[in-house]
Parts: sequence; C-alpha cells; structure tokens
Amino acid sequence: MAYKLDKIDYRILFELDKNARIADTNLAKMVKKSKESVRYRIKKLQEEKIINGFSIWIDPTKLGYKSAKIYLILANKPAQKKEFIDYVKKDKRLFWLGIADGAWNAGLTYFIKSNKEFYELKNELFSKFKDLILDSFTAVLIDVYLSDKTFLHNSFGEWKIIFGSEENYKLDKTEMH
Repeated sequence: MAYKLDKIDYRILFELDKNARIADTNLAKMVKKSKESVRYRIKKLQEEKIINGFSIWIDPTKLGYKSAKIYLILANKPAQKKEFIDYVKKDKRLFWLGIADGAWNAGLTYFIKSNKEFYELKNELFSKFKDLILDSFTAVLIDVYLSDKTFLHNSFGEWKIIFGSEENYKLDKTEMH
C-alpha cells in the first residue's frame, strides 16, 4: 500500500531531490513549517523507505570519461538473459542498465575513456552473447540533461546538464581513495 503524502511532504521531496544538502532552516522556510517539523517529516519519509538515501551527481566528463549507450534487442532466452544481466552488472564502467519491453529490451550506459575502449567493450559483449543479441543501436552521448521532478511539486522544472563536454580533471592521490 502506498504511503499517504501531503503537499508539504511532496515539496520536501522536491527540494531535497534538487539539493540534498539544503539547510533545514531554508527548507523549513520554503515549506512554511518549523525546522523540527521538517526534520520529523524527513525521518518519517526515511522510515517509510520513500527516501532511501542522499546522493550527489558527479560529472564524469570532468574526469575525462565519455558516456556511451547500447540499446539491445535480445532473444527470448530467459537463462541467457539472466547470465547477460549478471555479466554486465559486474563491469565497473556500467553506469545504467535498463530492462524494458518495446523497441529495445536492454539499455546500457557506460563511462569510457575512449572510442577504442567502447569498441572493444562492445565487441567483447557481442561475441560473448552472440546467440542472445538479435540487434543493437549504439550512441555516444554529447550532453545529458536532467529535469527537476515536477510531479513532486507544481512548479516549472529546471533542466541541468549533468554530463557535459569532455574535460580532463586530474585527481590527486587523496581524491583517488
């Protein structure tokens, strides 16, 4: 059964989704409630597993990575499909995996350093699962836009580029660990 949210809960979720580090006092002002009330509501949303954590968006292009996508049409072979999913999940370059029903039924997004790396990754994947993969579409992403989740709050969403133009930011030793 779905947890019953009111307008205040939705607004809290909307603002936290935009900025999980927003100060309680600022959030309380936005929703016109006390800081204690906002903290209580956030705790309740966590207990109900509506909020499952707080995260950040890292732009991998600033670290020298490119984004590449593969959309696949897979044969109806459940055992091989499970093996395929287990296999791709182990690849540390995999950022997103979507299993769907429609024009394609598996989508993968990878962060890679070069087109050659993507070529080799794709060839290895297609060789290993040649009896499962019926067709494919590939793309290299230039810009990725993300919108505020306007279904949470009646407002116009703000679109942000979350993965932009490629850069080569060098990590120092402390950042690598």
